[in-house]
Amino acid sequence: MQFEEALKNSNAYKSLAKDADTGNVAHAYMFVSPDETALLSLAELSALRLFCDKGGCGKCPACAKILHRNHSDVVFVNEDLKKIKVEDVADIVDDSIVKSNEGGKKLYVICGADQMNQAAQNKLLKTLEEPPQDVIFFLLTSSEQAMLDTVRSRVRKIALECFSPDVVYNEIFKKTGSSETAEVAAACSGGMLGKADKIAADEGYKLIYSEAFDILFKLTKSSDVAPLLGRKVFVRENFGILLDVMSIIFRDVLVADGDGELSVGTFEKENVKKLAAEFSAEAVGKIIYLINDERKKLFFNVSQTAVAENLLMGILQIKYNCKKQ
Repeated sequence: MQFEEALKNSNAYKSLAKDADTGNVAHAYMFVSPDETALLSLAELSALRLFCDKGGCGKCPACAKILHRNHSDVVFVNEDLKKIKVEDVADIVDDSIVKSNEGGKKLYVICGADQMNQAAQNKLLKTLEEPPQDVIFFLLTSSEQAMLDTVRSRVRKIALECFSPDVVYNEIFKKTGSSETAEVAAACSGGMLGKADKIAADEGYKLIYSEAFDILFKLTKSSDVAPLLGRKVFVRENFGILLDVMSIIFRDVLVADGDGELSVGTFEKENVKKLAAEFSAEAVGKIIYLINDERKKLFFNVSQTAVAENLLMGILQIKYNCKKQ
């Protein structure tokens, strides 16, 4: 289970814990977040809270069974996040009417609930409308809109908020012991702990950070564009990350002369200051808009070479038109 401390301090976990403490547990919850890794950990913590006599100690036999997926009354479904078929839901429904093996509650954690098609959701709906006694459902979804209105009306929604950069930094630093890795992960993750974890495990992010600064420093005239386009950061699998990194860099440039804290902290701080000396605030604002516009084009499968060229030429033009006084 990852990010336990941060998740226990989240409003999402506190909401479920309050229901457990007051005896007001709903028969079905929908946990919502694009952060699938953190969502699963939240479901685990919530299951521990419901089934542990000590409120989720993580050490007792009940907790150990849940964490090792061998608790007979706590069933995790579709952890590999594949499509969920009608027959898969039918198995869950049939099993839910069987009495608890350990004489208490039963819990079904359906991961990737948005992977159920309409027929599968309708199959589950009947059970949500008339749930068996002492049976609880957790529907984990990255997209609330992918769930039928009728299903949403039968569950209690709990949204997992994105975390602050400080929280992400602390969680990743605890795991890696590297302040540089933690800073990059916190800056690039958008507050999603699962994404931050993947970034921390990928040395490519730190390399792309350094590469982005090098490109911006060497981009001084139009003839510089063609040689720069030959770099590996402009291939499709890296280009999206580069755009994210450039957005963060230029946001840091905006606060470099003030009292605000940089997204990357001490990592590359001197390079941010150098860029702040070259780009006016007006230019930075327009460049951030340009980066977002080019990201949309990439999403709609415009040639990455064309997008990259337009990006670099656009940065040059904006820098020239909005010279720092």
